Amino acid sequence: YGIESWNIYRNTAGVATTWWRMTNVTNGVTSFTDNNSDSTLATQAPTDNGTPPLFIGMVVHDSRLWGFTSNSSTIWFSNIDDPETFKSSNALQINRGDGLYIKAIQVLDNGIAIHKNDLKKNGRIYILRMPTKTSDDWSVVKTDANYSAIGPDFVAQFLDKAVFANEMGIFTFDRSSSGEKLLLEKISE
Repeated sequence: YGIESWNIYRNTAGVATTWWRMTNVTNGVTSFTDNNSDSTLATQAPTDNGTPPLFIGMVVHDSRLWGFTSNSSTIWFSNIDDPETFKSSNALQINRGDGLYIKAIQVLDNGIAIHKNDLKKNGRIYILRMPTKTSDDWSVVKTDANYSAIGPDFVAQFLDKAVFANEMGIFTFDRSSSGEKLLLEKISE
């Protein structure tokens, strides 16, 4: 591991906001002289390094890695078959501003259950429906559940059921759920 090489970028005369790749430098080189004219610069610097934020919970679904951060309403997803690359545009806001934060996510047959709550027994489960791998085809459905899991360690899969726990007990629902009506079954106090 370590750095094998790095890119050097610079802007052009009179344009301070656009950066261009000048060259790739091998590790160990200690100096570089820029003899490039502005007209020879052809590759713009990337605006997105593709690195994910620090997740507190993750799942794998449909050839992607999914995650969420602390006290957020954003769920992030990696590129297909590339679990280490998260473009800044690979994020979905789940009912931002509702006073609830994502506390857990779990895989369903055709999407992801997103558990949001405020740790005061107020919660909601949203279903991210994913009929295809293309994000333009996805939709978020707010279910009728008034409570949810309290953290990433409080969700599980068991056979055809999604299981979650909170202060009021352990609950299950069908993993094929995709609509507003979520039939929760309480299995423990």
